[in-house]
Amino acid sequence: MNQLFSVILALILITGLAPARAEPLSGTVEVLAEDGSQIQPSLPITGDLDIANNTMSVAPFSFFGFQTVTQSIELLGEGTHTRPDGAGGTISTSVGPDQLGAYMVVVWNINSMPLFMVWDVNSHANGASYTTIDSDGDGVRGQALTINPFPGLSLIYDFTVGEPPPGIDVAIDVEGGTTQECAEAGGSSVSLTASITLTGGAELGSIEWYVDGESAGTESSITPFLTLGPHSIEVLVSTTTGESDGNTLSVTIQDTTPPDLEVAFLDQNGNPITSVSPGNYVTASIVPSDVCDPQPLAEGSAVPVFEVSDGDSIKVQSGKINTVALPTTAIELSATASDASANQTSGMAVLSITE
Repeated sequence: MNQLFSVILALILITGLAPARAEPLSGTVEVLAEDGSQIQPSLPITGDLDIANNTMSVAPFSFFGFQTVTQSIELLGEGTHTRPDGAGGTISTSVGPDQLGAYMVVVWNINSMPLFMVWDVNSHANGASYTTIDSDGDGVRGQALTINPFPGLSLIYDFTVGEPPPGIDVAIDVEGGTTQECAEAGGSSVSLTASITLTGGAELGSIEWYVDGESAGTESSITPFLTLGPHSIEVLVSTTTGESDGNTLSVTIQDTTPPDLEVAFLDQNGNPITSVSPGNYVTASIVPSDVCDPQPLAEGSAVPVFEVSDGDSIKVQSGKINTVALPTTAIELSATASDASANQTSGMAVLSITE
């Protein structure tokens, strides 16, 4: 029994990190640039892993239009390992506790590219997950290729063996988005839904909502009333076996809509009019309304409209009811309205004076 096989077998028996027989693996492959960005979207991979017999296989996948084949995979146990780099030199890596390594040759088109891959191994009752680490210390996961055609790029295989462990992931869906216009007096009712993903046979246990730190419900969806301004939304979800996840976001209710404003002249019966003969009483009507502010403010002014020539005399007679005697042909009523959020609107009405 060689030293490598002894190390891996001891790893299986003592720590239980990995399967003791060939089992299917499934996961994704990523190709990263030197700055860690993805060269192309992740691709699915499948294969088999048999640590007891020191074998691993990964099915071919397509990269940049050519089939990529993973060949001669050598599994590596704890320790430091040095292997040929394919260009006359060597490459090295270290495998630590709770890790598994591999030296493999990946063939792309007609190019053979040797590399190391080291995984953190997370074992659980249903199997194990294998997550690629930065094995050459360059700050990017994986080990950078050293030869053409892709020097500097890193190839990453992340995969699981067996069933995934029980797990939970939660996101918050906000109907209408995280910034919404005020829809009723003082704010808006906002529909919030916890989008929950359960894995590995996990069962939903509980849901707890919090709005601005206060308990707000235990159902999958809630519709709290949010006043003007930003609000902290949080949801905490747990499984029946104790796994948990949470999510937070901010929802802002704003008022950017100016008030509505009705400006008119009314006759003695309260009906809107646009003309009147001399000697009749009329009333100025300025009526503001606003969806968000129940008491918007409004103010207005009326001015006579008439033609004058140089030297014309104008008689002004004021009384307790603001009576003005002027030779006018029309009166203009102008008004503005504003709400609590400083939105403003304006309006005008013109009353013609007929003979």
